[in-house]
Amino acid sequence: MSTQITTSFIQGFKQGIDILTQQKGSKLQNAVRNEMQSSKQDHYDQIGSTSVVQRTSRHGDTPIVNTPHSRRNVTLNDYEWADLVDRQDRLRLLNDPGNAYSMNAAFAMGRKKDELILDAFTKTQTTGETGGGSSAPAVAVSFGSAGASDDGPLTVEKLLTTRGDLLMEDDTEEEMFCALTQYQMSQLLDDTRISSSDYNTVKALVAGNVDTFVGFKFIAIAQSLPGIGVTAGTAGDAGSNRPVFFWRKSGIVLSTGVGESGSSARITERADKSYSTQIYYSASFGTARMEEEKMRIGYADDSGPV
Repeated sequence: MSTQITTSFIQGFKQGIDILTQQKGSKLQNAVRNEMQSSKQDHYDQIGSTSVVQRTSRHGDTPIVNTPHSRRNVTLNDYEWADLVDRQDRLRLLNDPGNAYSMNAAFAMGRKKDELILDAFTKTQTTGETGGGSSAPAVAVSFGSAGASDDGPLTVEKLLTTRGDLLMEDDTEEEMFCALTQYQMSQLLDDTRISSSDYNTVKALVAGNVDTFVGFKFIAIAQSLPGIGVTAGTAGDAGSNRPVFFWRKSGIVLSTGVGESGSSARITERADKSYSTQIYYSASFGTARMEEEKMRIGYADDSGPV
């Protein structure tokens, strides 16, 4: 047999293009208040709590209770994604990458939403009549501390502490959420103080069979998502701690542009790029922290992979 027969060996290629490991879109969008926005900046008016005045005499003066007013602002920012597929490349490729590129763009936009939602925990919030004022980050920390090297793993006790914090002033049945990594979720299994029934529930939680425990609906997010890393993002810290995020649904607003500023996907030929096909995606998003009392953040040691 010829020693050159290897040049005739069949090269196998599978149909389709695999999209590598990544968080595929937004996981937090449905866990916050969603609004549509047709202007660069929208304003949300709020009123605070008041107290009644005891009547102590007949025909006395009517007491005037000044209702406290405040305003939160949401500013839209614009985001884009684009890539090109050369005309000649389509002839040389077994698989047309156009559809895979479109999916990749949509996934990236979804992750940007989650990044902005988590950013609402720590960013300076614009306030005031025209958005010219500001409110420094004031979300209370339930456990651990940013920058610490080791505040211990996430435990059921820490979850219960945070649950108590969120229910302290408001015991309504509004949903409560917790965003964390799979590694942090697995830490709960090592909590020796939980009962056997709790252990079974946590085991099912980690396995993905249930998503709710001690009043929180758990959402596992990608460890690489900006904002949750050990050293990356505004919510990260310099130690080995990672943040764990807790909130009520109405505590954060995600605003999406409408009309020309809304989500837009286009696949067109570019005459200026030798008639290559351009996959283009654009969208406008903005988030705001509506009420600090409906949000908490915690820090737990995470010695797992970064």
